Amino acid sequence: MTRQIQDVLWHQGREYPMQALPLEDYYEQTGVPRPFKTAMTCMQRGYVAEWLLSGNRLLLISLLGELKDGGQASVANIFPQAWASWVFADWYSGIINAGYGRSVSDHPLMPAMHESTWSIQCENGRAVGQWQTHRDLGAGSA
Repeated sequence: MTRQIQDVLWHQGREYPMQALPLEDYYEQTGVPRPFKTAMTCMQRGYVAEWLLSGNRLLLISLLGELKDGGQASVANIFPQAWASWVFADWYSGIINAGYGRSVSDHPLMPAMHESTWSIQCENGRAVGQWQTHRDLGAGSA
């Protein structure tokens, strides 16, 4: 299996690779059929999503991928009820881990691991807790 392209979280003008897939929870909870076409081995779920933490709200702001009908994925065509170019991820409850700092692993099958992780606990799309962890790389670590 090929390493998968990670979703992205934007916060305070910075981009963080995510180790969570909140949109997958939407499809699991609603039973709505997944409309995405699997086009590449590095993107087997068929899309890459960009998320924004705005205040304490998790917003889906962008989708990149191809739909089974041949169209291009977008927030507007996946969530036609959205009145803006984003949608509030009120379906998502869980922990989002977002790495930053130097990459400390480069295993071809696993998500990249970073020297620091920012974790966000979400309940119904709202951040209710946040914390950071740092790996002690020690002397001589790459």
